Amino acid sequence: MSYLPLPQHDPPLWRSGPFWAMVVLLAATYITVFVDNAFSSNPRIVGVFQMSALVVAGVGLGVMGVYDDYWVEQSRPLSSALYLTGEFALFLLTGYLSQAHGQWWMAGLLIIGISAKLSDRWLAGVSLGVLLSILGVYYAVYRDVTLFYQIPLFIAPAIFFMALFTRLADRERQTRQEMEQLAMELRLANHKLSEYAARVEEMAIIQERNRMAREIHDSLGHYLTVVNVQIGAAQAVMEKHPEKAISALQKAQKLTQEGLAEVRQSVSALRDTAEERPLREQLADLAAETEATGLPTHLQVWGEPRPLDSQTTRTLYRAAQEALTNARKHSAASQITLTLDYINLQEVRLVVQDNGRGSANPTGGYGLLGLRERVQLLGGRVEITTAEGQGFMVAVTLSSEK
Repeated sequence: MSYLPLPQHDPPLWRSGPFWAMVVLLAATYITVFVDNAFSSNPRIVGVFQMSALVVAGVGLGVMGVYDDYWVEQSRPLSSALYLTGEFALFLLTGYLSQAHGQWWMAGLLIIGISAKLSDRWLAGVSLGVLLSILGVYYAVYRDVTLFYQIPLFIAPAIFFMALFTRLADRERQTRQEMEQLAMELRLANHKLSEYAARVEEMAIIQERNRMAREIHDSLGHYLTVVNVQIGAAQAVMEKHPEKAISALQKAQKLTQEGLAEVRQSVSALRDTAEERPLREQLADLAAETEATGLPTHLQVWGEPRPLDSQTTRTLYRAAQEALTNARKHSAASQITLTLDYINLQEVRLVVQDNGRGSANPTGGYGLLGLRERVQLLGGRVEITTAEGQGFMVAVTLSSEK
């Protein structure tokens, strides 16, 4: 089973694209500020304190930009508002300290990029706030009303482009995270399915072992028990009644032969099932074997035969085998009829009936007990009808729906 790869961990901060984009943006902002001030005919940034304060404001913007994930979330509007307020304060401080030299307003694009993680309303509000802040700083420095319609002509497009680009980039990031999460969930589901398949396989092995145990018991256990009793009886009377001992040993030998024949039949049944022979053919072979012993056996099929799963086929075969074996041993019958009934489309029914002496004990012995267990495992039912002098009938009904 193949697995989807686990999502990769986020790269270190210094290897991430957004980090270097922020560094380049702030560097470009402050380089233009200092260069413009240095070559200006009217330099406004003078003194170590003002320059140091301007650098500190830039570093503050950068540091806050690095840790925006800890503060800016749609589910946390209060912390997002406090964070953006702090960024705006540093941005305004940068504009005031730079005295509108260079491209100081580009620092506001950083705030727009961060707000893209929030809703469209947040993004629009922050973008408008950045634009108004820029206009406010320029007016405070130059006291020129014409700036209110001149500046938006070249700054507003940059703000709009930044808002649009960061919104698309954030959606792509969210989509990638969702895909990574789905990949993780899918891999986890595959892992659970693998564990489930292993447990199913283990249970199938246990069920097969139980089935083989029933096969051994049905085919051999009864004979070995009776043979052991006969040998024990022969040992007990061997000295005083040798003729009884010989008779017991002869019975044991006969039972051994019957047991071997039963084992061969069981092995044949297992092979036939593995080869997926139709049930009708398998039952025809059983009927022929029984008839070969001198007991007339007739197989009839009602309805249209249809494919059955291997467990259903095996169980019905074993039911017919057990019923025919009991009939040969105990019924003293002159005829046996096997009926395979496919008339009910939801069920398949097997009936084995003889015209022998019948029995006052319809529960049967170990063989019929094992048969009941087999049928119950498949959710079917076993019906036994018999009485003294009225023959013996075994009916097994199983679902034929796969």
